Amino acid sequence: MTENIHSHIKTHYGQVCLRQMRSLEKTSLKLASFCNHLRFNLRCLLEHVSPCSIKLTSNVTGFTADTILKNRERKLLNERVQQVNFKIKALKEKQDQLKKKIKSECFNKVMEYTHGLQLACHNETKARQVKKFARLKEHQGRADLDSNWRVRKDPTQITEAAKWVKNLSDRALSESELSVLAKGSNFVVVDKEVPIIVSESAIVGSGLNEAEAEILRNKVHNTICNNKAPRRNLIIEETKALNNLTKDDTIVIVPADKGKINVWSC
Repeated sequence: MTENIHSHIKTHYGQVCLRQMRSLEKTSLKLASFCNHLRFNLRCLLEHVSPCSIKLTSNVTGFTADTILKNRERKLLNERVQQVNFKIKALKEKQDQLKKKIKSECFNKVMEYTHGLQLACHNETKARQVKKFARLKEHQGRADLDSNWRVRKDPTQITEAAKWVKNLSDRALSESELSVLAKGSNFVVVDKEVPIIVSESAIVGSGLNEAEAEILRNKVHNTICNNKAPRRNLIIEETKALNNLTKDDTIVIVPADKGKINVWSC
């Protein structure tokens, strides 16, 4: 079928029309492949799966290092989605230009043949991407990843945190709750916003004249605006766990009589 239609186009419409048809075929096949590639990456974003091609590794271990890596992987995946969108847009524009160049006498026959090739490529690529995504999900399950992208439940880390928490209640502690309690009662949670001190009353009561007071107000305003929010020292899961522990009135958390561990009881 391929040789027949190509020979027919070359014989009746010339070598130029054949080259245009070949170019349209390649563009259509690329378009079908990139459309499936886009769906695959969007599904990875939705399901919190990291494709093997963008996975990052580091010899630095620990929960914070894993969090940094997963954030970078997500940014890379977002960047890939944008680049694939640009590529699809360029391929569609090229496809439209090639369609306009093909002679009207053979247009229907060429489009019918090209559409068949594009559909076959679409189905083949789709089946391959579905299998690939299923393997990634299976690997994610074997690696015991939770629903928050790729945060590993490191047994060593959990064991280390459990050394500093003694649970005397019947309630099981989650990994995030265990991590928060292990930080100790002296741990200070950094506020995500810059603390603003009301200074107007102090300026009014300082006895300054209006010009000096206005200068001081401007200095305070500039200082507040130029300050950056402090870096948070708890991840999202730990913040949620801390809020849950604070709202739970059925538990009591106290420091141990000896040592530096926290005792958890009902």
